[in-house]
Amino acid sequence: MAHRWAWISGLGMSLAQALALCACGDDDGGDATGIESCEPFMACGGDVVGSWTLTGLCLDGLDEMFAEIADQPGCEDFFGNAAIRPEGEYTFESNGVLNAVDARFSFTIDVKLTPACARGVAGANAVIDAATCSRFEDNLTGDGGSISGASCSLVGGGCSCKVSSVAMMLGGSTMYEVRGDQLIEDGESDPFCVAGDQLKVRTSATSGMAGTLTFQRK
Repeated sequence: MAHRWAWISGLGMSLAQALALCACGDDDGGDATGIESCEPFMACGGDVVGSWTLTGLCLDGLDEMFAEIADQPGCEDFFGNAAIRPEGEYTFESNGVLNAVDARFSFTIDVKLTPACARGVAGANAVIDAATCSRFEDNLTGDGGSISGASCSLVGGGCSCKVSSVAMMLGGSTMYEVRGDQLIEDGESDPFCVAGDQLKVRTSATSGMAGTLTFQRK
């Protein structure tokens, strides 16, 4: 019966890959908020010295990240409610030391695998029952990657799942340098802008993602 579950495994792996890239959002104090794509960014430099609370992250090309699944026939509603909770503190010392404490993003997203989506992915032979949902749940959490939890149940003829993940980021200390509107650490040069009590840093694709980190001065 391995062929019966092959499409579930592939779908679960695709979702895991999408979620691994999707720690994104904008926030004003560490509470969960909806997922968003990035707005245009303009570097302006500024004084980063001090302590900052991590409050958000958005990613470029968010729609494309989910298109592999959502563009399948019948899968338009595959992704439902999503929320991101950023946490952590960054301190830029005047001597060029950057300290990061418990910096991470935790997020949840609702997923619904309907019979129409199953047929779009696997064809007419796709079967959705309680065993399907259980197997789909196992594939979501069995990738050994970013997904830390998933709970799926059979609802209305389809699988309704809540998926959660914690994407760990930077911890400990490193050296940093400011050159104009560029923030340099660990050999990476990222444009940044301090506006009032808000700091935004653009991350490059070479670090595994391209987007904007948002911090609030403490």
